[in-house]
Amino acid sequence: MDFEFTKEQKLLEETVRRFVEKECPREYLREIDKKGEFPLKVWEKIAQMGWFGIAIPEEYGGSGGDVMDLLIVLKGLTRRSMALGVAYTLGVLWGGETILACGTEDQKRYYLPEIAKGKFRFAMALTEPSGGTDLLSLRAKARVEDGHYIINAQKTFITGASVADYIITLVRTDKSVDKKSKGLTLFIVDAKSPGLEIRRLEKLGVRAVSFDEIFYSDVKVPKENILGRLNDGFYDLLEILNTERVLCAGTAIATAEGAFEEVLEYSKQREAFGKPLGQIQIIQHHLANMAIEIHTANLLLYETAWLRQMNKPNVIEGNMGNLVATEVAEKVTSIGMNIMAGYAYSMEFDIQRHWRDAKHLIFAPISNDMIRNFIGERLLGFPRSY
Repeated sequence: MDFEFTKEQKLLEETVRRFVEKECPREYLREIDKKGEFPLKVWEKIAQMGWFGIAIPEEYGGSGGDVMDLLIVLKGLTRRSMALGVAYTLGVLWGGETILACGTEDQKRYYLPEIAKGKFRFAMALTEPSGGTDLLSLRAKARVEDGHYIINAQKTFITGASVADYIITLVRTDKSVDKKSKGLTLFIVDAKSPGLEIRRLEKLGVRAVSFDEIFYSDVKVPKENILGRLNDGFYDLLEILNTERVLCAGTAIATAEGAFEEVLEYSKQREAFGKPLGQIQIIQHHLANMAIEIHTANLLLYETAWLRQMNKPNVIEGNMGNLVATEVAEKVTSIGMNIMAGYAYSMEFDIQRHWRDAKHLIFAPISNDMIRNFIGERLLGFPRSY
């Protein structure tokens, strides 16, 4: 198992670092966080760099890279601001990776080249007001009428729906099934469809990328927009969510790294009792623990990414990595707030934004407590606890 980056990946990492320094000034990121404004200017610059197509095969207009290349770009953007990383996933995850995993050949040839150019943004609509983790109890439904599917549903806490061109939507298409996991289907829904209404929700963190409620009232979708297998959409979805775990872990770790860099610099410059703050032993211990936990989380992340590239089973490792990474992000940002104290409470420093951004990863896209239940069942052999 070799985690060493190739020459090309090292160059990519450095290119992303320079891009962020030039195109993503901190003042701009603070402003869009304050206003809740999508980072469209940076999105367009990312498109010019060709990074939306980095993991899309060349035959569909991409660069033919792999999940590690995707992680390098994602982490580089997120280290400066989670909003940049989350915005990036609206193209590469819910668009590129999802269409690649489940799309027909026609769908791939239509959507992927445009995704690679940064022309299309996607959202994934799974969660409903009645529950998120209990996905199989969803109430969204679709019926067949005149060669189309008619969707009626309400989805909530959907990231980026207000800026999406297409919304991947999970609904029940068959009620006469013997298992809840059957009878579900994914659809590609045009965000401009008549009968579809999107309402933005206010939220604590990642404010530059919206958090939305979606209402589907007799939304008409052609059969050609079925994504994956009719009535087996849940099983198609699982493969997409495995990729999501990897990218979510990368997002969490990069947020922790960004916060750590700020706190470390502050600890070297801020003086207390006649010496740099970082010279005080307890502060050193906190910083050392941050560095250790970030490094440990990265090892789990890169192991999972390597397993995916080798087409080896990685579901348990991916869930473990997601859990560890998100809890490290919450811990590092929280302790960072304590170390920077009054400065951290000021909106003029980025640590408070990292702290706000990191919090939701503990319960989304899946709660860490549910991940522990999953590990207890799949790895330890206990009966299902839910």
